[in-house]
Amino acid sequence: MLICGDLFNRDVLRQCRAGRPDVVLVPVARGFDADVADEDQWHSQEQAVYARQMRSTGAVSLLVNQLGGQGMTVGFGGALAVAADGTLLAAWPLHTEGLLLVDVLSHA
Repeated sequence: MLICGDLFNRDVLRQCRAGRPDVVLVPVARGFDADVADEDQWHSQEQAVYARQMRSTGAVSLLVNQLGGQGMTVGFGGALAVAADGTLLAAWPLHTEGLLLVDVLSHA
């Protein structure tokens, strides 16, 4: 399991990959900011950045973002499932409660 910013820490990613996990869980608390201003930018740019970092784990990676309440600056929700090669397997839409089900065994 990696937590939020661990996904962007080279040393942590190296340790993760060395452990040869089948699946890595990544809970995050990401909100819109100067780097990602809105949902369009999340889909057109930042989602690919996260998928690339998740590929660095060498495993199927499952990311879930906090779904914040009204007035919260973080937590636009959403979830990603990414194969070990960086291919996006599935995504859950932002701002929506729900459950993303993915058959990770066929991709591990």
